[in-house]
Amino acid sequence: MTFVTTGLTNGGVTTHYAIEYDSSLAAADGVNRGNTLITHCEADYNLMSGWFGGIGLPFKLPVSVQIKPGPYASAGWGPPIGLTPGNGSSGDLVRYLLVSEATEMFMKAQNKGWYGAGNEGSAGEGLSRFLGGQFLIANGLGVTESGFGLANKWMNSPRLDYVNHIDVTDHSIDAKTGCSILFIYYLHTQLGYSINQIIAAAAPELSGVYKNLTGHSGDPFPAFKKLLDDNYPGTTTIPGSNPDNPFPLVGSSKSQGLAAFDGRLYAAWKGETEDERLFYSSFTTGWAAQNQIPGVAGSDGPSLAVFDGALYAAWKGAQTDQGIWWSTFNGNAWAAQKEIPGVATSVGPSLAVFDGVLYAAWKGETGDEGIWWSTFNGNAWAAQKEIPGVGTSVGPSLAVFDGVLYAAWKGETGDEGIWYSTFNGTAWSPQKEIPGVGSAVGPSLAVYGGALYAVWRGETGDQRLWWSKFNATSWAPQQTLPGNSSIGAALATFGTKLYAMWKGEFRDWRLFYSSFDGSTWAPQQTMPGNSSPDWE
Repeated sequence: MTFVTTGLTNGGVTTHYAIEYDSSLAAADGVNRGNTLITHCEADYNLMSGWFGGIGLPFKLPVSVQIKPGPYASAGWGPPIGLTPGNGSSGDLVRYLLVSEATEMFMKAQNKGWYGAGNEGSAGEGLSRFLGGQFLIANGLGVTESGFGLANKWMNSPRLDYVNHIDVTDHSIDAKTGCSILFIYYLHTQLGYSINQIIAAAAPELSGVYKNLTGHSGDPFPAFKKLLDDNYPGTTTIPGSNPDNPFPLVGSSKSQGLAAFDGRLYAAWKGETEDERLFYSSFTTGWAAQNQIPGVAGSDGPSLAVFDGALYAAWKGAQTDQGIWWSTFNGNAWAAQKEIPGVATSVGPSLAVFDGVLYAAWKGETGDEGIWWSTFNGNAWAAQKEIPGVGTSVGPSLAVFDGVLYAAWKGETGDEGIWYSTFNGTAWSPQKEIPGVGSAVGPSLAVYGGALYAVWRGETGDQRLWWSKFNATSWAPQQTLPGNSSIGAALATFGTKLYAMWKGEFRDWRLFYSSFDGSTWAPQQTMPGNSSPDWE
């Protein structure tokens, strides 16, 4: 091959690159694509350098870039950087190939784990493909180039663990690199970390990148794989415009909240496993795209209620924070979060509106099995009080029925019964037990069709969901819902139906829901992830 610079602006030389093309190429494939690179390559370089914290390339400048003849489409570097876009392909593809190769050079310069043994390895190859896509997105050029999708190589394989076991010698188009790009998109789109944060969290294994980002020491692969297995079981092709990014997907590791507000049914939940963000979506005839409650982290909850024309959410603080936090939603935006003063809880709170004020109730902090409560008048929270004589190992649920406030909870440690009490605005009644009921977690309450409904997960070892209704005199025999859960269900009335939502059974982080028309529960359905092409 003979490489020339004939017709190239400034002889093909920029600050960081010396560009030339094979003399056998037509003008459109040589001169024109070379000048396209010259026009854009320095801005593209600055984008990449910014991602890597402002570092430079570890080679003598300008780095040689050679545009070569050949089939669509490949690249490599030594240097020189060799680009083989294929005859007739666009200048945007040439830019994409250069970015994909130059980012690998930046990995080598960073020298913190992304670069493998003699090449970028499966993790670095995944990162370079991810960054190539982010380059396209940043410049409004799409999300990937044709034929460069990698994720389905892993999705249609045995789905082995290349998060804890990257191959530092392999940068092929295979399941290893497919797993890498999927996991990087999981970090970016599902967990919300920025490009700069992900790159700076470099480690010898992708699991180390996760730990550097989150501060969590647990293994991230099981939750990552489970989320994909649940949403895309078996052989599959990821739908949508980006074949490498199925995220975000709906997954929850804690209880959910439901409430009807402004003509829609709202659901809120904590992210899966060690993701402490809180998410929400709304439903009329189908579910809207999930969104994050901005700037919020919680380790349990949230609960929802409508008060004073706004949707209120309350949750237990993140990790070791035992405070109760809350925010309001006006239909467009969430207000800044605030803390209920002086409150500590070991599980999430419950909310209900009674007698013109907002009530919150919660289980006491670690070691305290009492149930505590407070009220909010729209301006301030009252001093917390304890429901007398009550012990619980999980936490209460609140609902207003027949003119009084009901609280229900699972019994204290060793007691799997469900107990309840009522508040008339002055005092709590003696606690009573729902007859014949055993529960491993707390119940949820809602009023529908003139009765008080309770839903709970079965006692230890029973992951079925059970329900009963109370007519102000007696509880009906318990019955099962069409679904299993490892946590329990949230309840809310919306339109003419009673809705239940729950997290899947053990190690299933999907969210399920069903509706009750007064006679039968509908078959359970899953809340779709944002990658679903059909929200119905």
